[in-house]
Amino acid sequence: MNIPDVNYSSTLIIEAVVVAVLVFLVYGLIVYIRLDILKQKARDELVTFLPMLNERYDLLTDLCACVKENKISEKKFTTAAIQRRDIARESTSPFAHVASENAFSAALMRLLIILRKEHRELRRDLWYVDTAKKLEKCSDALDEAAENYNSAVKSYNGLVEIWPSRYVAKHRGYKKIPAFMTWKETHNRVTGTAHAELSDKRRSLKLGENGKTKITKKEEHASKL
Repeated sequence: MNIPDVNYSSTLIIEAVVVAVLVFLVYGLIVYIRLDILKQKARDELVTFLPMLNERYDLLTDLCACVKENKISEKKFTTAAIQRRDIARESTSPFAHVASENAFSAALMRLLIILRKEHRELRRDLWYVDTAKKLEKCSDALDEAAENYNSAVKSYNGLVEIWPSRYVAKHRGYKKIPAFMTWKETHNRVTGTAHAELSDKRRSLKLGENGKTKITKKEEHASKL
């Protein structure tokens, strides 16, 4: 009398396993489709505002020319900004372009902070003032254009990171893609390091004026031994 019960229980187990597998397959298919749609949406949104970056590239050229005309020596920061711009400009992969553009934004912001803090005489130069305003306006316009892209990236990266969709993403080779860093985010990120660099520069200049040589803590410790 127990045999039918065993067969019935086995049937239920098999049916439960089949249903679980089917649910997992359907879920995996839905996640895969969703990932593909969001990634394509991010790529489409990216194409719409990437051409706007050329204006900012040209404005950096004007800014550097203005700095040179005023005989201001900030080669470290102008060179860094130009190098980052060239890397971003030459990027072939759309999402790699965003990462390079974020690095360029940081270098550009650092240059602007240095010029604003260290060279107040530039405020009397109409060319510099106009170029700086155009850079700010262009960057704000980029932030607005990038909103839809960042929204798609946020949803996409959420699926890539959270459980259990991350297993589907990993199996299908989907990886996180970079968000476009807004001008405000760039400012908050760069301000601290830029001010630290300014302090080091002023300290070095002060030591130089006093006829002293700047030494490291390691060298100072060695001299006391």
